[in-house]
Amino acid sequence: MIEHKPAKLTAMYHLHLAQGATMVDDAGWQRPARYTDVDDELARLRESVGICDLSPLAKTSLQGDDLDAAFP
Repeated sequence: MIEHKPAKLTAMYHLHLAQGATMVDDAGWQRPARYTDVDDELARLRESVGICDLSPLAKTSLQGDDLDAAFP
């Protein structure tokens, strides 16, 4: 039996969609593959700046009874 898990969304997911991103599934996360065609995106990056949403790559899970004391 195949188990279906819903895709995880980054905090920037809706911003990506609002900017016209084509989303793809990447290790369970919905991440932008592109916004326009590749040549257009490369031209824009050469003239300006780009950002990359790396939140799926750096998650930390803190567990334990003493967390309230550690983070007042």
